[in-house]
Amino acid sequence: MGVLPYDGEEFNGSVGTLRDVTEQREREAELRQTTNQLQGVIDSVESAMWIRNTDHEYVYMNQYHRDLFDIADDTDIAGKRAADLHSAEVAEKFQQNDQRVYETREQVEIEEVIQTDDGRQYFLTRIVPLFDNGSVYATCGIATNITEQKEYEEKL
Repeated sequence: MGVLPYDGEEFNGSVGTLRDVTEQREREAELRQTTNQLQGVIDSVESAMWIRNTDHEYVYMNQYHRDLFDIADDTDIAGKRAADLHSAEVAEKFQQNDQRVYETREQVEIEEVIQTDDGRQYFLTRIVPLFDNGSVYATCGIATNITEQKEYEEKL
């Protein structure tokens, strides 16, 4: 709202602009709902999922990933590197995998053994590059625990 200039000592009125933001608020509410639904789906997946940027800093990780590595729910992972949250051995492996994706600009699929608090576990891991205007800005990984299958194979 703005006030028009006075004409001498006399007030001439004011000009105001109103904008209906109802639709914008509704779209924001829909977006929040969709985001919450997607988060629920991602957190219910029985695989570790994460996104790390080109500085090897976590941008996102799902609940399974947090649980697997005993990372508290209230731990802010933004800007943290694997070395801040994992053992040196695990962090080095993660960084090498990401670097491979950055260099090849292609997804990699690897079978790996990770030592966790629950012991030695086997994972089938797929890491893909995320692109923005042709440049890789992050990696997205999904690691599925295949320990039971590997143990079964060893028994055969």
